[in-house]
Amino acid sequence: MEFRSAFLDALLASLALPGENRAKSVTHTSVALGVAQRWPVQEIAENATVCLTVDADLTNWQDIVAHLESKGINAGQMMRGEALVELYLLNGIDFLKRLEGGFAIALWDAKIRRLILAVDPLGIKPLYFGREGNRLLFSSRVSAIRAAQERPTEVNSAAIMQYLIFSAVTAPLHSTMASVK
Repeated sequence: MEFRSAFLDALLASLALPGENRAKSVTHTSVALGVAQRWPVQEIAENATVCLTVDADLTNWQDIVAHLESKGINAGQMMRGEALVELYLLNGIDFLKRLEGGFAIALWDAKIRRLILAVDPLGIKPLYFGREGNRLLFSSRVSAIRAAQERPTEVNSAAIMQYLIFSAVTAPLHSTMASVK
């Protein structure tokens, strides 16, 4: 059974600027991923078991292509997302160690039921997430998560106070910062 949600459509619509309509999505069992493509480095790719959305300004792209081609994969003819899926299939989660530059990636491996959400070490490309019931919502913008929520988020004032005092929110408040009631 494939999963498809109107929430994904709301999320993608909130990412588009007025007049833009270049959203793409892919669904697998229990997951739906999408990208509102504004730049060529924002892509979606999939094969039989893996789907991926990516926003990546990689500084070592030619090195990645050379590595894949040394393994017999014709990466020079692939879109960036397709090549990253191949890199993941070769290296597993360690594929992230090969990426240099700014990136935000969401990858679903249906075979082992694993979701990978990753950003570059400097956080150049943001990725926000929130949980609502049994759904995990994530996006490059908080406003998109809010657009996909069923109910408005309620702010935990104790968590905000802890952040203002200590510049961090620790357990158990960190898990209740955006509780939905």
